[in-house]
Amino acid sequence: MEKFFVDSTQVFNDNIHISKEDSRHIQKVLRKRIGDRIYITINQSSTFLCEIISFDNGIVICQKIEQVLENTETNINISLFQCIAKYEKMDDIIQKATQLGVKEVYPVISNRVVVKLDEQTKIKKVQRWSKIAQEASKQCKRMTIPKVENVIFLTNICNYAQKYDIILLAYENDKTNLKEILQSCKQENVKNIGVVIGPEGGFDIEEVDELLNCENICSVSLGNRILRTETASIALISNILYEFGEL
Repeated sequence: MEKFFVDSTQVFNDNIHISKEDSRHIQKVLRKRIGDRIYITINQSSTFLCEIISFDNGIVICQKIEQVLENTETNINISLFQCIAKYEKMDDIIQKATQLGVKEVYPVISNRVVVKLDEQTKIKKVQRWSKIAQEASKQCKRMTIPKVENVIFLTNICNYAQKYDIILLAYENDKTNLKEILQSCKQENVKNIGVVIGPEGGFDIEEVDELLNCENICSVSLGNRILRTETASIALISNILYEFGEL
């Protein structure tokens, strides 16, 4: 059954008014009719089974039937610091990371990022990526939508270090065993983990050195093979989830 997100301004007692964009999708794409049911999450906190009761000037109006107790979020909070990948790769990374349960995504510019963005393009890209995260959250029935933050520079990650118990930097020249690091994190009851993934061309050694001088940041190996940026992000996130019993 399909799922949609609303905020409290769209709720009127037991009735919920769906946004115009989602209403169009419900009517034109899903071909829903009066009497059909969907899931609706309000304020990314409470989910209800709802029934479509009317179509009012293109707006779908639903009525709450019952609250649904669900637990689709992970107990470990993972933020992805992803160096911006070219073409459609960034879209795919955000979609897959959302499905895996990431809480935040920071698009990052490093020395070897190929994509060049002016300020206006950055805004449009973040809006696009936020929309992708929202659609992926609907598809996998998450309770929350990951927040896609504004674009930052790689060295700015140090400013966020104290927010996390640990930040893992995936670096191809490192030999630190990922499993050992994650087992240690689990024993220490770590809850907040940052993940840093480089661009297609990898990191400059100077960038790595600067990050590793920051508190709570350590580099890890993802194995003997060089992974593409879109593979590395999903591999590292998946390993974290597996080690913490979330897969």
